[in-house]
Amino acid sequence: MIDFSGTAPRWTEEARRLWEDCVSFREESLWAVPMPQGDELLREWIGARFGLDPRFITITAGVRAAALTYARVHGVVHVERPTFGGVVRVLEFAGARVERHSWEALPSVPRSGALWVTSPARNPDGATLDAALCEELGRRAAEGQRVVVNGAYLWFAPGGVPDLAGADLLGSFHKIGGHGCRLGWVYSTSYFGEAVAELLGTTPSPVWQRCWARFAAKGGLDVLAEHAVTTARESAAAFLAEVPYRWPAAPHMLLPLVSGVGEEHALARLERLGFRLAPGRDFDCDVPALRVSFPGASPDDAVRLARAITGTGLFDRN
Repeated sequence: MIDFSGTAPRWTEEARRLWEDCVSFREESLWAVPMPQGDELLREWIGARFGLDPRFITITAGVRAAALTYARVHGVVHVERPTFGGVVRVLEFAGARVERHSWEALPSVPRSGALWVTSPARNPDGATLDAALCEELGRRAAEGQRVVVNGAYLWFAPGGVPDLAGADLLGSFHKIGGHGCRLGWVYSTSYFGEAVAELLGTTPSPVWQRCWARFAAKGGLDVLAEHAVTTARESAAAFLAEVPYRWPAAPHMLLPLVSGVGEEHALARLERLGFRLAPGRDFDCDVPALRVSFPGASPDDAVRLARAITGTGLFDRN
């Protein structure tokens, strides 16, 4: 089975070697100090990598862990549609009322409550905020509304950090290192002070964070990022060479189904052909569709998928 459902890329041999060097160290003080805002060395590396002030960076266990605080503090969270369903579930389980809006409707969204969007390369459709939407969100942040930008796919963005002064920016290592790393971050002038209650119970230990800080300092995160980004771009290009679509492609894209075809039927058909994709319902899509993710698959696998999709006649290419 070739997995296009969101599998993280495998680590390269170079990355594994660097990691092994980073776990064989002794810093006994790390076992006794909680460091709720996160490892200083790791925060400094993130700040240097993305051009952010490390004083305002807080280490988290990932985007979903960070969402717990926004749910508690704001109660109402206006969330883009489509979006990653895992975040919506966390917000709702934590007690927030989630109201869903398309990007086109964002200018009319109430100014009460927090506003959550994903950019660049929104999951599932690869969309990135344009200048007009950035201006709208920046204006809301300047007026005092909490604007949260999920930047989990910053690694894949040639344009870098979104130009949204005053917004909270979230990041994650999961998209290049796998979900097992359980590390992310929030850049915000106010998040840490609000999030201490959640951070004390969710953030990975200082020892784990220091391992990743050492790994980053040795170039390990750059190795992982280059591998993930290159694989995604080459696989997406190979796919689009066979099946031209007008939507963004790397690191993922959304494939609408033709009228009358359900997601379960399409998923089952492709699994019989040896491919696993993700259903659009996991992302609150407004039309039946499947999401294809490229970082964990090779260009040859992408060509095989494209040819299989062409043969099924299940997908709307208009």
